Amino acid sequence: MFNFKKVKPLTVLKRALSFFLLFVATSFGLMAQNASIVAGNGSYYTGGTGAYTVIAGDVRNDGNINTYSANWNFIGYSTTQRVTCLAGAGCAFVFSSPTYNTNLGNVNQNNPGGIDIETNTTALTHVFTQGSTEIREGNYWLVNSGIGYSSNDGVSKFFITTGSYHGLLRQSNIGSGKLFPIGSAANSNDYTPATLAYAGTADAFGVRVYDNVYYDYFNTTNGDQNSIIHNYNFVKKTWIMSKGTAVPSPYTDSVQATLQWNLANEDPGFTANRADDISIVRNHDVQWFPDYPLGPSTPSSGAGPFTKTGYIPYDNSFYNYYPISVSGIEIILPVTGLKLSAALSGKNDAKLHWVTLTEANSSYFAVESSIDGRTFKKIGTAPAAGNSQSQLDYYFTDANLSAATVYYRIVEYDKDGRSSYSNVAIVQIKNTNQEINVFPNPVTDYVNVAFKNTPGDYVVDLYSVLGQRLFTEKISTGAGTQYLTIYRKAMAAGTYYLKIMNVATKDTKTVKLIITNR
Repeated sequence: MFNFKKVKPLTVLKRALSFFLLFVATSFGLMAQNASIVAGNGSYYTGGTGAYTVIAGDVRNDGNINTYSANWNFIGYSTTQRVTCLAGAGCAFVFSSPTYNTNLGNVNQNNPGGIDIETNTTALTHVFTQGSTEIREGNYWLVNSGIGYSSNDGVSKFFITTGSYHGLLRQSNIGSGKLFPIGSAANSNDYTPATLAYAGTADAFGVRVYDNVYYDYFNTTNGDQNSIIHNYNFVKKTWIMSKGTAVPSPYTDSVQATLQWNLANEDPGFTANRADDISIVRNHDVQWFPDYPLGPSTPSSGAGPFTKTGYIPYDNSFYNYYPISVSGIEIILPVTGLKLSAALSGKNDAKLHWVTLTEANSSYFAVESSIDGRTFKKIGTAPAAGNSQSQLDYYFTDANLSAATVYYRIVEYDKDGRSSYSNVAIVQIKNTNQEINVFPNPVTDYVNVAFKNTPGDYVVDLYSVLGQRLFTEKISTGAGTQYLTIYRKAMAAGTYYLKIMNVATKDTKTVKLIITNR
């Protein structure tokens, strides 16, 4: 027996027209590999409810793509597709901009090669049919008030964030709890999602995760880490959390965070404490603060994955981000408000000054220095007050510096042998024999960056006047002079900017370049 469904003639006509359009698109190359959508400055690409865009190349946009309720099907096969700026070379610093000029609607990721988000982008929903999405310099905002994603599997189909980039996965209407399906690489061991719940007025939140735990996090919009790793007794992951609307004084709000990790992510010291002695922790001015009471993970043993839930006191009037992790150390802080400053005195002496707001059972301070910002050694000590409820000031002089750049930190030890760290302060000796030169300028064929007696690691970026990064290179320098040569290649004549940043100190030199034709 056969069952026949009666179909209206108009429906038949619509279906026939759809198949015909699909045949035409395929036959004439509209769905061909590497076909991109390019929207220049001031242009608009729009699509109404139900409109459909099938794309095998990139989305490159300096104008406005407004397809809030339309559908996008990314079908790049094994080639990674990019949602990026017009130049197609990434979008510098766009993560800190409030502007979202690429609004895609419903996204179907039907591409095993994945998608890279390089500009601030919104989507209504994101369906993982194949592949993962790496959130790079742009934030990716799922604006659906409900669940903005589906078919993520925690194996190869989820959102990737790393410490190399700054973009957050953002979601709207965080109230009773939402999962952020994120990880630092497209494999099950690095799938470490977070679930956030907020008891206040529902708000948008953003999250990213990257490998390792650090002493300090720079006060940038999306929480860059410094170079000093502090994995001991931690899950070796940092989640950066950011709330859309600042919390007003007196800062009594808190966010409930449930973090998930795998056995491969644990420091050995953490594993021994997982069954009864771990907590969610947050970093605040180089200190890691725990959420009490301590307790086991869920589950407390086995192969994992594991989860732990805790409440994070939240104040983003001064900090737009919050670094959080999971720790197996019961952190009782004998000193609060430990803050270090350092300055050059005379030709080559360093004057160190640190303060504490309160002290309880403190024993002494160790002064440590480093010439690379990573390996520290003790150069002196100072006795601590023991107990105090008021601000105390301490001083130390490091005489006759032998290096051009010296890093300092203070380690406080209490009478029970526990310790806490200050921030890292930097002193630099001005040396007239040290310089970074850029030549020739104007540029016809190439430009040289000359590093003279400036040992360290540097990142050199070349930007257009629109802020699009066209070139990036890392270079390590030592004594003497090293050169980095950048060739013009296909760059048009015009104005460009060369940014040279010291990785350790974050000191930056920006040079305006004029590229001319012969």
